Amino acid sequence: MSISDGLTELYIRRFFEIRLDDEIKRARRFSFPLTLVMFDVDGLQQINEKHGRKAGDGVLFEIARILKDSVRATDIPARFGDEEFAVILAHTTAEQALIFAERLRERIAKTKIQTISAEVQVTVSVGLGEYEASIERHYQLVEHTQKAVELSKQKGKNRTTTWKKEEPKA
Repeated sequence: MSISDGLTELYIRRFFEIRLDDEIKRARRFSFPLTLVMFDVDGLQQINEKHGRKAGDGVLFEIARILKDSVRATDIPARFGDEEFAVILAHTTAEQALIFAERLRERIAKTKIQTISAEVQVTVSVGLGEYEASIERHYQLVEHTQKAVELSKQKGKNRTTTWKKEEPKA
């Protein structure tokens, strides 16, 4: 079984989930911060419809390249879904992760991506979820972080939202 996605060369979702469970266990045992960053590509479906699937694949490939270029050696980036990416940031507080996420979001938004048929620019809607003691499994942290991504989309896209226990906040 391959652990990397064929298009983006990032880790696949299943491998990522196993690693996230491992990192949650370590964070609990050794009391260090752990933050999950997830983001969706805004408007990818429209690019696919207007310019073709190969153009959309080119966008995903370029975003993955930017992501790989932005992470530390200890971070764990993955393609989480069709147009969804995720990064495990161990030993990273939500405040530190917010700085990373904003730099990444801004870099993606400023990048002109040359596809086979057109030059396009895209944005991403980003969510952050910080590990807390009540989280025992990866899916709990993923669920919280995805709620933050959804809130970023609801508030107009191209933004970063941090999930908080009481409620997501932008």
